[in-house]
Amino acid sequence: MVAAVLGVPAVAAAAPTPSSYDAGIPPGMVEHGVVSSVLTGAPSAWNHRIEYWVSADRWREQTTDARTGELLGGRLHDAGGTTWLQYKPVNGDPRVLHFSGNDSVPGPGLPAPYNRVLAETGVMGGTAKYPIMVTLQPIGPQTIAGFAGTRYEQLSNGQPGQVAVGHGPIPDSHTIVVLQDGTYQPLMTDASAPNGRYGRIDQRETLVSRETTPTAQASVRLTKESFARTVKSWKAKVAKAKANKKKHKK
Repeated sequence: MVAAVLGVPAVAAAAPTPSSYDAGIPPGMVEHGVVSSVLTGAPSAWNHRIEYWVSADRWREQTTDARTGELLGGRLHDAGGTTWLQYKPVNGDPRVLHFSGNDSVPGPGLPAPYNRVLAETGVMGGTAKYPIMVTLQPIGPQTIAGFAGTRYEQLSNGQPGQVAVGHGPIPDSHTIVVLQDGTYQPLMTDASAPNGRYGRIDQRETLVSRETTPTAQASVRLTKESFARTVKSWKAKVAKAKANKKKHKK
């Protein structure tokens, strides 16, 4: 997130563990939600709307421009990995990519099983040479999208702020998370740090709405057939965008 924009090697957000890829959704249920993703204080600032559908072992999301509704990208994930539409990249042509293995679960932060460990015991991040114990410090209550939660500051080795592995703490940086009371489901993640001439970089992911339902209407978006239709439509969009680009070059 912020680390990538700042260009530091790695910010101590806790290291990936199996629970960071566990959506925490009961079998037979689908979570449908909308997240506001806003980045300020950087040349690549954005205001995105991310809609997602997540089950115990499959998920999809699509990202649009919050102001115009234009499709920007999307991800589909199952046991075979993630297929990713990069439809409006900052540089280069649009692409449809695929990679195997785990991937971050959609939502306004890390999933509930991971957050529970982070809040109750902390998670060891960093590297063997530069270990960083990441914990959460409660700040106070906060309600988001109708869900009562608790606001926390993320601590790295007991101190507020982010850490660039091998480079030490990033001065005046902060990561704030809001987790739903009792379930540890993410409601908001806000990471910020100084960013030179751009002022202060701030990336905030905030839950707009969320419902968990067993209805077939939500589940149909996660079937193998639905994924295949979506990938086909993505590839058609990419082909059209490339054809238009080639046409304009003539």
